[in-house]
Amino acid sequence: MDIEKIGFLRRYFKEYVCGYYGDDSYVNKNVKIKEEHTFRVCSHIIRIAESLSLEQEDVYIAEAAALFHDIGRFEQFRRYQTFNDSKSKNHAELGVEVLEQGDWLANLKAAEREIILKAVKFHNARDLPAGESEAVIFFLKLLKDADKLDILEVLTNYYSSDEYGSNPALELDLPSAKTLSEAVVKEIMESKPVNAQHVKSPEDFRILQLSWVFDINFGFALRYINEHRFVDKILTAFSNAQIPGIEKIRRHVKSHLSSKIP
Repeated sequence: MDIEKIGFLRRYFKEYVCGYYGDDSYVNKNVKIKEEHTFRVCSHIIRIAESLSLEQEDVYIAEAAALFHDIGRFEQFRRYQTFNDSKSKNHAELGVEVLEQGDWLANLKAAEREIILKAVKFHNARDLPAGESEAVIFFLKLLKDADKLDILEVLTNYYSSDEYGSNPALELDLPSAKTLSEAVVKEIMESKPVNAQHVKSPEDFRILQLSWVFDINFGFALRYINEHRFVDKILTAFSNAQIPGIEKIRRHVKSHLSSKIP
């Protein structure tokens, strides 16, 4: 991929998203959240790719995957007024539909299209897909790390802000439980990324975020998580609630993170 093609894709993305802004301030707020998230994920994936000294054409492919990874979010929110896939439709699958219905990727090489479509399709999957090429898996890992970095940054900033609790969409419209699901605790203590299907409350959702430290692929991302103190910031969201097992989880996650940082 060259500079002209990535430039075209950037413009196409901006024009598409503009069509989702309107007169509803709540909708506009959430469209803006995902638009700005996309640009930051692009920035993260470029930095991770450059830390690996990738060729420039591969950096552009990585950026394109990041640019479109959440393209389904805009239609998802327009239709369902939520970012909760279980209450609407899998936003990754919806994103692939959007890309395939348009001519977004028509000017790209077949191999580039495959990488981007597969990265979009699987970026929110808990496990890496079987049977895919090394190239698809590599770019998917880049995207998953970049996506996690920005989600962690957005949510930890939200937890520490005056707006905390004012935007249910950021916590998937889940009812507070003041406790943790047994399956969620079991998975994180087994050093596994938590299965989103087990998440029943905002408290579970925060544990899912902590569990992402077990699913980071590149040293740059691990260092970024540590330097920005995301683990501590997520845990502060529990500071006013007596949640059994939080201290044990904290020790387990921080021990793993410190052992893995290059």
